[in-house]
Amino acid sequence: MRLMIVSYCEGDVTIQTADTPQEFINEIRNIKAWNEKHGWRFIGIDPGFSEALAAKFCNLGLDDLLH
Repeated sequence: MRLMIVSYCEGDVTIQTADTPQEFINEIRNIKAWNEKHGWRFIGIDPGFSEALAAKFCNLGLDDLLH
């Protein structure tokens, strides 16, 4: 399984790769915390219409961040 975070903001694309599931989880939670600390609304993770992708986030314990 490849664990990548792809972010798009103001024309910039950032790609981060995690080596372990825990590293991925920590980075997602850090992104949420950073946004909240700086007054930005963290909308959540959008798995699109993919139930399979949503299930993968749920299996990682990130279901509270799905929207």
